[in-house]
Amino acid sequence: MPARILPEGEDLEKEKAFFATASKEQLIERAHKLGFSGLASYKKSLYEEGAKRPRVNEIRPPTSRPLRTADALELLETLVNTRLDQLHQPVPATIPPLKSTRKEEVQVLKVSDAHPGLKTATFNAEVFKQRLKVLRDKTIKICQLHRKIRPVKHLVVFFLGDELEGERIGYQLTLDELEATVLDQIFQIAAPAFGQFLTDLSTEYDTIDCYCVPGNHGSQGKFASSTFNLDTIFYLILQYSLAGNKKIRFQVEGQNFYQVVEVNGWNFLLFHGDQIPSHLGLPFYGLDRRVLRWSQSITQKFDYACCGHFHSANYLEPSGIPMLINGTFVSDDPYALKKLGLGSSCAQWTFFVDKDVGITASYLLRLT
Repeated sequence: MPARILPEGEDLEKEKAFFATASKEQLIERAHKLGFSGLASYKKSLYEEGAKRPRVNEIRPPTSRPLRTADALELLETLVNTRLDQLHQPVPATIPPLKSTRKEEVQVLKVSDAHPGLKTATFNAEVFKQRLKVLRDKTIKICQLHRKIRPVKHLVVFFLGDELEGERIGYQLTLDELEATVLDQIFQIAAPAFGQFLTDLSTEYDTIDCYCVPGNHGSQGKFASSTFNLDTIFYLILQYSLAGNKKIRFQVEGQNFYQVVEVNGWNFLLFHGDQIPSHLGLPFYGLDRRVLRWSQSITQKFDYACCGHFHSANYLEPSGIPMLINGTFVSDDPYALKKLGLGSSCAQWTFFVDKDVGITASYLLRLT
């Protein structure tokens, strides 16, 4: 077979004109005549010389018959090759390396729905204590990793309620789910465990500020004062038990169901979450609507909303106000399964707050 070669000069231009209008059969015959091994190599040589083939809509035969596979492939190849000269080779962008900065951030830890007096197939008081230690270790580990890029000296803890399990049998729980009375929960389980938890954390931070709101399991119902809540009593006992540690400070809300807290220049609305109505068994629409209304009716403005209660961790931002919903310490949780049809999220949120941009990073700390 003779060496494959394209004509030169005016003959090359004639070859290009022929290439632009010839049928596939004519191109195959021409490629063979010029010594090419096949149609593909003939086409490639002409494309390299700047030859063109018509666009697909210009060369598709004006017929109502279905396009054959072979014809479709030829048209596709023509389309691709006629567009190749319009593409440019992308050049990698120069991405600057990550640099450490001395701009300080504040770490926030959400703690809610501990229920240390509740008993399930995989949860009891001892398991609660173990999971609190897991939370301590993961909180410190995340902080140490974050300190590689930003200073973190201060911790803020949002206690969002249900840190105890109430005793209102038939309303809050069944009799066989209650492992310990409230008195034992406070003095034998929760206060010692949380006291040790905060004391251990105080070795890692310059200060720890605890902001506390009550939950519904501490409520004593319609026959008691609205301010009488077991969570509030527990917070005050915990505060007094840690009075000797000057690094740890408390702000316990005893009148309202919420607090608006300032952290590094950003305001956070804290509430438990039992105030939110559910729709079709899910609280997310009700949560969005209620928080949006609170943004207009609560005097103190807030940038973020934080709650617990639903035992199903989530992050929502449907109306422009970011909402972080906490998980629980409880596994095999009857509440989430009965009310939401969901398994419980045995996890708690931690995040970091920058003075200029707000939350920069958030982590869901798994306790199991």
